[in-house]
Amino acid sequence: MSYEHELFNLEKEYPVFFIIHDEDEHTSSVMRHWHQELEFNYTAHGSVKDFFIAGEHYNTDSGDILLINSYDIHGVQNINDGTQHDEVLSIIVPLTFIDRYCPVINDFRFDINQIDKFDQQQKEGYCHLQRLMENLLSLAKRPFTELNNLKVVTAMMEVMLLLLEYFIEKKVEKHKGPEIERLKKVILYIQDHYHQQLTLEEIASEVYVSAGYLSRYFKQMMGLTLYQYIETIRCMHAVEELQRGVETIEIVALNNGFTDAKSLNRVLKKLYGKTAKWFK
Repeated sequence: MSYEHELFNLEKEYPVFFIIHDEDEHTSSVMRHWHQELEFNYTAHGSVKDFFIAGEHYNTDSGDILLINSYDIHGVQNINDGTQHDEVLSIIVPLTFIDRYCPVINDFRFDINQIDKFDQQQKEGYCHLQRLMENLLSLAKRPFTELNNLKVVTAMMEVMLLLLEYFIEKKVEKHKGPEIERLKKVILYIQDHYHQQLTLEEIASEVYVSAGYLSRYFKQMMGLTLYQYIETIRCMHAVEELQRGVETIEIVALNNGFTDAKSLNRVLKKLYGKTAKWFK
């Protein structure tokens, strides 16, 4: 599954949006994207390889928490070889929740991802966050009741207070307005045409910039080159088709913009360390 700009259905009974990723599957990918909401990712069991957040790469183990600030470009590329069970809780905190309960949050950015740089107080605050995430995971699995809703609000308020007390840094405005809109158009165009032979010049003409500017701009915004992104999109769709097990590897390659099975295998090996046969 891929996203160029995640949109969330926030008309849920709980005031925050829970997603539980509970899987033993071969590979799971979320393409790089952004959104206004704060997002927490808590690895409850197993591990996740290669979270990309705002230009940095992270691997998580059980108990690790990653925070995505508003408008931070992020994505994940994870391979599970079947030897472990991964369970990850994502919590998306809508602006309506922040505006209602803790509007000062909007004035700052937060960093809980650099664990090795924590002082003693931050380490204690992080342990408290871990307990809250475990509690929220349990609540996310329960049906909505007024009591459970109150528990969710209370736990999330504690999370917000811990961010403000231990993990604050001044907010830096970036990647907004016209820049985000141009990036969105580029990503949508790739999503619609990944199975075709794409050129830098063709994509640049769609957003009325030069090929050289687009190349530099995309790398700066997304942390990878345009062609790397196109290859990743093609691989993601190819893996989904391979796992359905209907078509041959050669046909899957051609269906997803590769010139042949050899080129598909080359990119799969580079991204996942596996060839197409492993996914069938």
